[in-house]
Amino acid sequence: MKRYLAVLVLGVALACVQTASPTSAATYAFHDEFSGTSLNTAVWTAETRSLGGVCSSASNVRVSGGYLRMTARQGSTADCPWVGSRLVTANKRYLGYGLVQARVKWNAAPGFWGGFVMFGKASGGSRLADGEIDTEIRDGMIHYRLWSVDSADRRCGIAIDKPNNSLDQWHTFGVNRQPSYTQFFLDGVKQATITKSQLLAKGCTWPFERRFSLVLSARAGGWGGTPDPAKFPVTALVDWVRQ
Repeated sequence: MKRYLAVLVLGVALACVQTASPTSAATYAFHDEFSGTSLNTAVWTAETRSLGGVCSSASNVRVSGGYLRMTARQGSTADCPWVGSRLVTANKRYLGYGLVQARVKWNAAPGFWGGFVMFGKASGGSRLADGEIDTEIRDGMIHYRLWSVDSADRRCGIAIDKPNNSLDQWHTFGVNRQPSYTQFFLDGVKQATITKSQLLAKGCTWPFERRFSLVLSARAGGWGGTPDPAKFPVTALVDWVRQ
């Protein structure tokens, strides 16, 4: 009888495992699986702009084969020697507290840099006064940043850098934003925590108690350094974004 009961319990346990459904789309507050053939413009805006010599073009963005594809390439003008991709959810979608993740395959080409960034919903002040949360990659490093301003409206924040030599492989990047801290994750492993008390101790404001928009970018030149034209164009792939 004991053996029968053990087998019965084991059978029920296996049945539970086998019939358990994976996390469904209904579970997420926000998600994009990029499974169609075009960008979901109800959520994203692919920007065409030039800011400080860093240029982006909507023509460098496409969705195909189950991925968001963001290309960075050599430009054709002195004002835009390199042209990348930049997608934003601002004015369309803002995210609340919690973990937001993106599965991304960046690129390791010299001069390339990628961003998984969040900006606080505009309140009428400067951009940094509304808060900025950065996960940016370039030159074998992942740069984690939390930016705001000081009492003179100057940039103020904390930066944490982690070396990584596999940025041209698939990784899941995560940001867990909470009222008094922000955590950064790589492939489910916590990489850094920045707290409200740490920022206040530096004389920075804490504008992170609001909703945030999301930015995905793939760019070349500028902060990324000098690109090697022989290595470009390059395309970063995004499998999904989920919260």
